Amino acid sequence: MRALKITLLALCWCVGLYFAAALLLGNLPVHASRSPDMGDIEIFLVDNGVHSDIVLPVRQNGHDWHTVFPPQRLADPLHAELAEYVGIGWGSRRFFLHTRTWSDLDALTALEALSGTGQSVVHVSYYPSALITDKRRTVSIHVSAAEYARIVEQIRASLPLSPNGEAVFAAAGYGDKDLFYEANGRYHLFNTCNSWTNNVLKKSGLTAVIWTPFSGDVLDGYR
Repeated sequence: MRALKITLLALCWCVGLYFAAALLLGNLPVHASRSPDMGDIEIFLVDNGVHSDIVLPVRQNGHDWHTVFPPQRLADPLHAELAEYVGIGWGSRRFFLHTRTWSDLDALTALEALSGTGQSVVHVSYYPSALITDKRRTVSIHVSAAEYARIVEQIRASLPLSPNGEAVFAAAGYGDKDLFYEANGRYHLFNTCNSWTNNVLKKSGLTAVIWTPFSGDVLDGYR
């Protein structure tokens, strides 16, 4: 019984320390002096309350995301071909593919996602035009050509690419307008989907925080 109490106390201590670190580091900004209107290229950050995506122009400054994510793989390829923006989010493969709603979450999926033992994927969605900004869930950022190039570089570095530069197909999406592709890295408590988004922004010279596992902290610097 004593050992169980010690284990539970240690677990509570670790959980408390984790959230304390998230609270502290998620409120320490990086590149805070940068204005969200510095450039001519509009991108978006989207938050569904749990997960964040980076939404980019399909074609911009000589880079075409169709060369990385071919529209032909979609059930509705015309939608992708006509789309102006593509949303990209990184995360746990098992969680993405088997947990469409919170009611689908099981213990094995949660354990694998938190422990870092599973593989990762990127979820790719297409948008027909620029997003209508919902200040609670979406923020618009204007970036320079150099910043955009760094964003592209960071995202491409997250993907195992074939010799012709295409991402490696992983699975069909939730509908006919999205897909999953294989990704580099492992999802775990300290490297969540939102940590990935934050790192892409931070390494690209955009406003971010030191570290966060939460989607709200990623967007707060732009609200």
